[in-house]
Amino acid sequence: MPSDELKALLELRWANKPDPTGPFEKLRDAGQDPGIEPRPGTTCERVDADGVPCEWVIWDKPVTEAIIVYLHGGGYYRSSGPESRMIASNLSKVCGSRCFTVDYRLAPEHKFPAAVEDAFAAYRWLLDEGVLARDIVVCGSSAGGG
Repeated sequence: MPSDELKALLELRWANKPDPTGPFEKLRDAGQDPGIEPRPGTTCERVDADGVPCEWVIWDKPVTEAIIVYLHGGGYYRSSGPESRMIASNLSKVCGSRCFTVDYRLAPEHKFPAAVEDAFAAYRWLLDEGVLARDIVVCGSSAGGG
């Protein structure tokens, strides 16, 4: 049985759902939340991984050589690597490792397999930078988990 808080959250979500018949840009903007910042003590550094915008998100001092490659969710049409800073920061803290977010190209401007190609290019870039494959963990949420 859902709690009263969950019921209220669901009611709020359904009362403010995006209009799928409206302009595409408005639908994309409905999922944007640029106000979510990483936890205090996190550094964020943008990098170009062979043409793919990525970002190192590192909380405090990593205790392992492992790197978490994090692919954001958003149905392949919205969200971004920078919008995932809080998640990446939390992963970095809990796992004691560096987190590498991939800001893959979005649909409909970029058709399948653009997002997959970008994720693979970022992975190859890490290998070219000397990161060992055994030290890379790939994960994501929603579409990014695909």
